[in-house]
Amino acid sequence: MEGRTLALRDELFTNDALVFDRIASRRLTYGADAGPRLEVAFPDTDLLGVWTKPGAGYICIEPWHGWADPVGYTGDFRDKPGVFTVEPGGERAMTMSIAVRG
Repeated sequence: MEGRTLALRDELFTNDALVFDRIASRRLTYGADAGPRLEVAFPDTDLLGVWTKPGAGYICIEPWHGWADPVGYTGDFRDKPGVFTVEPGGERAMTMSIAVRG
């Protein structure tokens, strides 16, 4: 990252997705300086995954609440980072919005 900008290039995704786990904002803008841009807001999640298949010509912007096991993790699934319980008959809403700007 340079300041608040991430210049996307295939090499960033050679090993897998980028996962941002210490984000200060729950909103991002994707696009060039000139022309339309996407504004993605994800107020209910603490993680953001950004990924692509190198050479594919697309980018995936995904609000996340959890991820695969941390390296060496051997604990119970319920104790993994990002896991939460919704009791029978309960609910938990998570929202995401995408707007085209400009």
